[in-house]
Amino acid sequence: MVPVLIMEGSYNYYAGNNSADHQHPSRLFHFSKAVQHEAAGMLSPLKNTMDKNGAAAIVDGLNNLENNGEDINEDNNSNQQVLDGNPGNDSEEDEPASPLVRGVNKLPLSRTPSLIGASRGHVQCDVPVDEERFSYWNSPQGDRDQAFQSPFRPDDADTKDYYITFQPDRGGWNNIRMSMEILFVMAAATGRTLVLPPKVPLYLLGHGKEGARGFGDFFPLHNPELLKKIKIISMKEFIEKEAPKWDGLSKDELERLIRVSELCLHKEKDDLDCEFLHEQLRNRGFQPDIKPPDNCYIFDEDFLKQSKLDKSSLNAEQPTPQLSDELQLEVDRFCGPHRKPVFYDKNLQAVPFIHWDAGCDSVTLKDTKHCFRLLQHFYTFMYFSDPKIDNYYKRFVRDFLHYNDDVNCAAWKVIQAVQKDADELNVPWSTWHVRRGDLQYKKVKISAEEWYENTKEVWSPGELLYIATDERNKLSLIHI
Repeated sequence: MVPVLIMEGSYNYYAGNNSADHQHPSRLFHFSKAVQHEAAGMLSPLKNTMDKNGAAAIVDGLNNLENNGEDINEDNNSNQQVLDGNPGNDSEEDEPASPLVRGVNKLPLSRTPSLIGASRGHVQCDVPVDEERFSYWNSPQGDRDQAFQSPFRPDDADTKDYYITFQPDRGGWNNIRMSMEILFVMAAATGRTLVLPPKVPLYLLGHGKEGARGFGDFFPLHNPELLKKIKIISMKEFIEKEAPKWDGLSKDELERLIRVSELCLHKEKDDLDCEFLHEQLRNRGFQPDIKPPDNCYIFDEDFLKQSKLDKSSLNAEQPTPQLSDELQLEVDRFCGPHRKPVFYDKNLQAVPFIHWDAGCDSVTLKDTKHCFRLLQHFYTFMYFSDPKIDNYYKRFVRDFLHYNDDVNCAAWKVIQAVQKDADELNVPWSTWHVRRGDLQYKKVKISAEEWYENTKEVWSPGELLYIATDERNKLSLIHI
């Protein structure tokens, strides 16, 4: 048997509010789903037996798992060595590693040039945060990342407006986050202004107007360093600027659009019905015919330069590209046998307004041609053929799309509280996410005894087991 600390999900605590629960970090049973994701779900994809340096071990595992390695040297092959965990040349073993280098590699600074000029991220919190152990992102980024310019931006991106709007995924928080990351990378790489959706109740995170949340409630989207990389505006700003130019839109419809652009509800016939906005965006914007898991999205600078602009065939079948043998092998490896590659070309680059139907709500599900759900990780859907660019966008997500200080501060308090209990028991600790409430298939809701039997060889004897769960009957987990 192992000691157990059970952390309960709560649907009435949100990042950024000032509820009494937020003011009392010792109350571990009232943290949000977002905090569970950070403090447990995201922290336990690997075995994380904890000692006093356990938080650092978690961060190490996260960075290696996410393949957010730093570039090493300047050649393409050496970049892959970091992602594969190759420590590099023996001749450099004695050189001290940068304090920013994470993971098991501990490569020296000369082999991780993207770290030059970078500092570890900071968490503003009302208790001291050991950022060496906790912060997995860089702020500021290294000099090379700060100077990076995407080769996929249109030449006139600084003088002409190119937009991308989108509907948030209608699934759980992790699905919403995955889809959002793809769209952020897509906008940053292609030089488009990213239009944030209006606030909306998110699945299992709120109901009605009072439960509506936007991405800015979870992520630090006003970071000035991020805004140097990608232009971000609100849906209201977009509607007020662009909708008056739209043909066939009455004054009353424009006024309603402005109201819905701030906050919308998934409620038919309501004045704030999200579908009123989504229908306008679908009709006015262009949806690329790219559907995960059927497609993979390939960004190759040479292909873009050689492609032909033909606006009459935006979603026509792309001709089979003539790729080098090396690139063809890489694309085949990335896409596999069941996904057809779609290459970013001049046609897609020239579209002024893209709207991505990522929400797949009740309307689009009835007509699947309008459903373009992005239910994949950005690094399994988008492939940049230049490894330096590919690694850059992995660092981009790591460094800018981490949770905000409110969520990270709460997560650190959870880690510290569990560490205190483990210290008192003089045992290591691990985390476990027991998912229950949103699972659609009953056969996957197994008993606590079966959970334990399936994982008992993973745990050390007597270690403290921290469980994040939305299981309503906590007593059912006592058998662990």
